[in-house]
Amino acid sequence: MKPRLVAKLPASFLVAALAVVALLIWAAVATRPDDRWHVFFLDVGEGDAILIQSPSGQKVLIDGGPSPAVITDALGRRLPFWDRKLDLVVLTHAHEDHLTGLLEVLRRYQVQQVLEPGYPHTSAMYLQFLQTIQEKGIAYRVARAGQRLDLAGAYLTVLHPGDSFLSSTASDLNNNSVVLRLVIGKVAILLPGDVDEPAQAAILSRRGELKSTVLKVSHHGSRTALTGNFLPAISPAVAIVCVGADNRFGHPAPETMEQLRAAGVQVYRTDQNGSIEIITDGTGYTVRTGR
Repeated sequence: MKPRLVAKLPASFLVAALAVVALLIWAAVATRPDDRWHVFFLDVGEGDAILIQSPSGQKVLIDGGPSPAVITDALGRRLPFWDRKLDLVVLTHAHEDHLTGLLEVLRRYQVQQVLEPGYPHTSAMYLQFLQTIQEKGIAYRVARAGQRLDLAGAYLTVLHPGDSFLSSTASDLNNNSVVLRLVIGKVAILLPGDVDEPAQAAILSRRGELKSTVLKVSHHGSRTALTGNFLPAISPAVAIVCVGADNRFGHPAPETMEQLRAAGVQVYRTDQNGSIEIITDGTGYTVRTGR
C-alpha cells in the first residue's frame, strides 16, 4: 500500500487565513449594538448623511450624501456585515448632495420605510428614487409637522414641513426640507436639513419644542443657516457642520461660525474632524471624532 501524500499548506497561507478570521471577529464585535445610542454625522463631503443606531439594533439613515461609493463604504464600516436592514430612511429634500447616495442604499439594503417631504420635483434622480421605492415595495410616508416616530426608547418628531409647502423662497426645495428632532431621554438632537429664514420662521411660529443638546447646522453652515431667533430657541451645547473641504460654496460662512462662537457653542466640522459620533445613554453624551 502506497503511503498517502498530504499537501501542506504554506505557513503564509495559514497566517493570512487566521488574520481574515480575526478581522471578521473584530468587525462583528465592533459593529454590535451596545447599551447606548450612536448618532453618526458621516463625512461624505459636501452633503449630509446621518446614521442613528439604537441599543436594540434599530437603524435610521437620514440622507445619503453626494456619492454612492462613499455612503456604502461608510455604512459598511459601522453596520454588521451580515445585517442589511435599515428600519427607516429619511430624505430631507431632493437636492443631489442629500439624495444621490440614497439610490444605492435603496438597492443594496432592505429598507423598511421611507419618509420624505413629498415636495413636487421632476429631476430624473428623484423620479428614480420614487420608482425604486415602488418597485421594492418599501413603505412610503410623507412627512408633516406634528408626526412622531417612536423608536425603542427614543422618538423622532417632525417639525417641518407644515400642512402646506412654502413657496417663492430663495430655494423651495431647501425650505421644505424635513426637519427632525431626535429625543433620547434628556438628550435631544435637532436635524434641520437645509432650511433657511422662511422655514426657520415657520418652525418658530408653531411654538414646538426646539431646545436641543446638539444641532446639525442647517445647509452646511451657509450664511442663512441661523436666522432670527432660531439659534437662541435651540440653545445647543454642540453644533455639527456637515461640509466638504474646500467646497465651491465657501461653506461654512464666517458669520455663521461667529454666531456659534459668540453663543459659546462647541463646533465640530466633518471637513476638519471627519465623521462625528454622538454617543448617549439618554442622560449624558460623548462626542467622538474620526480625526
